[in-house]
Amino acid sequence: MGNKCLVKIEKHKRLGIRFLRLEINDTKVEINQADVTSSNKTIYYHADEKQLVKIEDLDRWFSSWMLFVFTLFFLYFCWGDKMGLLGLVLPSAILTILLLVWAIFKPEQRIIFNRDEGTITYPGFLWSKPIYIRFDDVAANISNSGKVSVLKLYHPSLFTYRSIITATSNLVSQWSYFVWYMDKNRPLPPGDAFDPYRDADFERRRAEGFPMPKYISIIETPEATKRQQLERNQYWEEKSRYDSGKRTLEIIKKHHPHKPYSDEVKKNVKHLEPNVELFDIDIHTDWERIRCIDEDNKTIMTNTFFRFHMNTGLTILVKSDFEGYIYHPPKGSYSKIEISEKENIEN
Repeated sequence: MGNKCLVKIEKHKRLGIRFLRLEINDTKVEINQADVTSSNKTIYYHADEKQLVKIEDLDRWFSSWMLFVFTLFFLYFCWGDKMGLLGLVLPSAILTILLLVWAIFKPEQRIIFNRDEGTITYPGFLWSKPIYIRFDDVAANISNSGKVSVLKLYHPSLFTYRSIITATSNLVSQWSYFVWYMDKNRPLPPGDAFDPYRDADFERRRAEGFPMPKYISIIETPEATKRQQLERNQYWEEKSRYDSGKRTLEIIKKHHPHKPYSDEVKKNVKHLEPNVELFDIDIHTDWERIRCIDEDNKTIMTNTFFRFHMNTGLTILVKSDFEGYIYHPPKGSYSKIEISEKENIEN
C-alpha cells in the first residue's frame, strides 16, 4: 500500500457515541467460501491467515436503471404537465449516463482487516483516501433505525463514518467475529474459508511461543484439532466461570510447557531400550496434564521420570517439569508406573 500513516482517533464523549469494545462474545457468524449477493450489489470476502478483505461490488447496471426510473417519476410528478416527454427523458438519461460512467471507474469498496499487521483499512468520506488505522484505535458503533441496524466505522473526524454491515440482527456477532479474527494470538475463527490456513497459522503461533491473547473473550476460542488444543494448553488455557450468574472466561497462563524431544534423542532411547518410547504430544493426544505430588512427604515431584507400562506392551517415558506437571495416560490404558529419579536423557 506504499507509505501509510496511522491515525489515532480521539473519542469525544460530547458526541454521545458509544463505541464497541474489543471483545469476543459470540460465534453465530462464519465466513465461508460462497459469495453473498443482494439485490443491487455483491458482497464477497477474500480470507486467509493474514488478511480478511470484505469487498462490496456495486451492480452498476441495476443502480443506473433505478436512478433513471426514479428521476423520470420525480420529474413527471413535479413538472410532468410542463416539460413534455423529451423534457422528462433527457435529464433522466443524462443523470443515468453520468452515474454509469462514475460507477464504471469507481473502485471496489474494500474493507481490509489485516490480522498480520493489526490494522484496518476502510473507504474514506466520498472520494477521499482510504482510512488506515490500528485496529486498537478503531471507533466502531452500532446504530438502530427502526428494524434495521448499521455497524459503522467512524472516520477520524468522528462526524463521518463508513457503514460496513446493515442487517436486522446479529451485528454484535459480526463485530465479535472481526475482533476474534484480528486477535492473531488466537486461532482463526469459524468458517470454511479459513480451513486451508489453520495449520500454517497454528505453526506461526507455536513458533512465537503461543503469546497471550490480545483482546478479551467471554467464549472459548478452540484450536482446530485436539492435538493442537493440548499443545496450546501448555502455554495458556481458557476456563469458563460464572460471576453473579454471568458467564466469563478466565485465561490461565502456563509457564513451563512440554517441549517435544528431538529425533536424535528418540533414536537413542529406542536403541537403548527397544520397548521404550518417549512421550509425544502429537501421538498421545488423549493424555491429561496433571501435577505430581509425593504423598509421603507432600512435596512436588519435579524433574522426575515416570515409566508407564502400557497394556500394548510398550513403556512410555515421561518427565515432569520443575513445577511437577506431567502428562498422564487415560485410566485403564496402563498396568504399572515406575519412577526413576535420574535418566540419561536430555530434551
